[in-house]
Amino acid sequence: MWLLWILLSTFGWSLVNVVDSLLVRNYEKQPVVLMWSQSLFSTVGMLALWLLFDVQSTWWWPLLLLGFVAYLGDLFFFYLLDRVDVS
Repeated sequence: MWLLWILLSTFGWSLVNVVDSLLVRNYEKQPVVLMWSQSLFSTVGMLALWLLFDVQSTWWWPLLLLGFVAYLGDLFFFYLLDRVDVS
């Protein structure tokens, strides 16, 4: 059973990376636009998981706060990629 969860999580991680690459290659390269587009895909995925599994937690406020901090971290990462030569 654990192998199935590992394969599904790896698939989800690779799917996010592919979507990010497609967004960067084909669309506008502004960090805010990229992050909002990525967050829409992530939200759809999380809602699908919420519909499939009974998710009940008292930790939803800290998780929401950590998600926002991760969003800010991604914005800073895109800012640095725009300013620093990574080649």
